[in-house]
Amino acid sequence: MDNKLIKILGNSNFENFCENYSEIIENEFFNMLFFLIENNDDLENLFYDLFKLANFIFSESQGQYFGDPQHFNINKTMLNYQEFLYKFSFFYSLDIQFYKWENLAIASIEIIENCIKEKDFKYKEHLKYQNFKNEYDVLFNDILSDPIMKQRYFDYLNGAY
Repeated sequence: MDNKLIKILGNSNFENFCENYSEIIENEFFNMLFFLIENNDDLENLFYDLFKLANFIFSESQGQYFGDPQHFNINKTMLNYQEFLYKFSFFYSLDIQFYKWENLAIASIEIIENCIKEKDFKYKEHLKYQNFKNEYDVLFNDILSDPIMKQRYFDYLNGAY
């Protein structure tokens, strides 16, 4: 791995990602995660890179589902990762400032690190996941207690945001 991965994720360039990593992502997935965590000094940028990787996996899986040409293989580990990180799309889509959910980002990175050590992404089995889920639910409900944010959320769900 090299810093090109961080640059591609930072630029949200799916085509460039596929050109450079489609042949290795399936076998090197945990190494990619480890590289991102170890080589990114800024927590918010790191989390954005992790989220973009999940987004690329989602884009590829949706493309395959709808009959687009396959760029790379997607395995269960990658789908679990994408499912876990997509919980944060709520914060990104509603422009919730990072500092408000920074503790959740830290907790999720700890879960990712545990999954890397175990070479398996069964995140729901980790002890820290239940605490993460509880904190996430509390923050989610707190944000939606604001009528303006609640309306923005429903607009987001309906595709109007």
